Amino acid sequence: GYIGGNHLPEGLTLIAINLPHHEGSTWQDNIFFAARHLHTCITTLIGSERFCLLGYSMGGRVALRYLQEYGGHVQ
Repeated sequence: GYIGGNHLPEGLTLIAINLPHHEGSTWQDNIFFAARHLHTCITTLIGSERFCLLGYSMGGRVALRYLQEYGGHVQ
């Protein structure tokens, strides 16, 4: 589903990242998607700003792995 518009509290921005092989994203099959790849995506988008990270299903597992390696960046 879509979350945005008037449903987010003022001052918050939602950024949704398509994981490899989902929603038409491009990814080379011979490269394993690791937390460092997600970290590169996030820092490219928001720099060193702290942020909240949410994930559901596989995204939840990715979020947990990210927290293990880069938890200091997450609010």
